[in-house]
Amino acid sequence: MSEKIDVRPATIVIENDKVLVVESKYGEEEFYLFPGGGIEYGETIEETAIRETLEETGYQVKVIKPVYINEYIDERDKSQRVINIFFLAKLTGKERKKACDDGGKIKQVRWVPIKKLKEIDIRPRMIKENLEKDYKEGFKIVRYNIEYKHHRKDVSTNL
Repeated sequence: MSEKIDVRPATIVIENDKVLVVESKYGEEEFYLFPGGGIEYGETIEETAIRETLEETGYQVKVIKPVYINEYIDERDKSQRVINIFFLAKLTGKERKKACDDGGKIKQVRWVPIKKLKEIDIRPRMIKENLEKDYKEGFKIVRYNIEYKHHRKDVSTNL
């Protein structure tokens, strides 16, 4: 049996000690995500992260380096999984263009103070648990975790 593996490149954009997030609604659930999405034909993962950030937030960014990898596996259907690759990115311009709402899934775009990140429901959770520390230390490691419906396994790797 073959697996369906989706890859979701995303960005972590930090400006003035705040991080860029999108408030999202999927079905009845509402939570925050870092801007990102699916790869289009011919794109690299970096190009996807840049395009998706512009589409979802209206901000143009430049990728700096990969900082987090999260593998989500649906425990009820292990043939369904998503590999999220998060790039640290910086704004390339201050002007915000009109963003899409992704068919109603994106409720709003927000800049959340890094110190307040732990107070919101943001996914994957391992980033909110580590971002403040990693930001202060200059993102010296790439963190990797596997997230199942009911448990997680964290692994960190030196760059």
